[in-house]
Amino acid sequence: MKQKAWVWVLAGALLLSGGFLSYVWAQEQGKTSTEQEKTYTYTVKKGDTLWDISEELYHDPWVWPKVWEWNQYITNPHWIYPGNRLRVYYELPGGVKPAPAVSMPQPTTVAPPEPLGPAHITFKEIDQVGFITPEPPQGIGLVLGERHQKVLISLGDEVFVQMRHPSEVKVGDRYMVIKTSEKILHPITNKEVGYLNTILGVLEVLEVTPSHALTRVVRSYFPIEEGDKLMPYREHSPEIVLQDATEPKEGYVILARDRVRLMADYQIVFLDLGEEQGIQTGNRFEVYREPRATSLLSREPEIILTAEPIAELLVLSVEKDTAAAVVTSAKSEFIAGERVRAVVQN
Repeated sequence: MKQKAWVWVLAGALLLSGGFLSYVWAQEQGKTSTEQEKTYTYTVKKGDTLWDISEELYHDPWVWPKVWEWNQYITNPHWIYPGNRLRVYYELPGGVKPAPAVSMPQPTTVAPPEPLGPAHITFKEIDQVGFITPEPPQGIGLVLGERHQKVLISLGDEVFVQMRHPSEVKVGDRYMVIKTSEKILHPITNKEVGYLNTILGVLEVLEVTPSHALTRVVRSYFPIEEGDKLMPYREHSPEIVLQDATEPKEGYVILARDRVRLMADYQIVFLDLGEEQGIQTGNRFEVYREPRATSLLSREPEIILTAEPIAELLVLSVEKDTAAAVVTSAKSEFIAGERVRAVVQN
């Protein structure tokens, strides 16, 4: 019996790997000859991340979302494995010269670097970030349930909703579905911070009646359930302009979007700094620690050693007193209550 089970596992693995290779092959065949002349294949090594690969190839780790975008078979940027083949450009669109790629053929000539204006990246998951509000949002409607009584609702399902002002709803309107957390307390001061609102998906109105509306799930990030609240859909541009802060700002990490204890690469985290503190989308932060040692030559009980950066963050969206950021690089995992400081213009 055990032997048969192993046979089925191996067969499944072969089918999955075959499907993956077929997908990559189809992508390669779909490339035009001109496009293939501009790109080559990078094979992922043990320990690689998209951040590290971007640093190695282009001397700029902040272009990792572009590398992800070029390789659409990668569904999650966390999950790349040794042996994965990435299609990358010899030269980034716009004329930025990459670093030489080891063991890769190089073009005979490359254009010199040209000014591109403000640096920017694309963050494709911008609509999934979530936000913190001082009070729980009332919402403009509620999910009544799935048309065929499914408990967990996902992409493509048809969903009945009830709106607070039905006369204002029309076919084609879109709404965010949100789930609001319990009250959040600051990990250091223990003061009330507000409520985390997780965006579960997006609904589009199909039909409207005096008592309810029928919608379809057009974007699904997390399972949707009866009773979840609706908010007006706010579309954010995935293009984020990188800009350093103009003056020092310091604060703390409040929590991770997924409420995990240990935070690391590519997770969404929230800071106790926002518009009121002059924070803007595109600002960069360091998570840092100040190691301490017992003094041996003075009466001071301890000495604060040189601050040690352990992670880098990029601000994705800003509310009044909080900001959402993505962890772009982490030397080690960190937790709520860690200190952050803005990267300031030179």
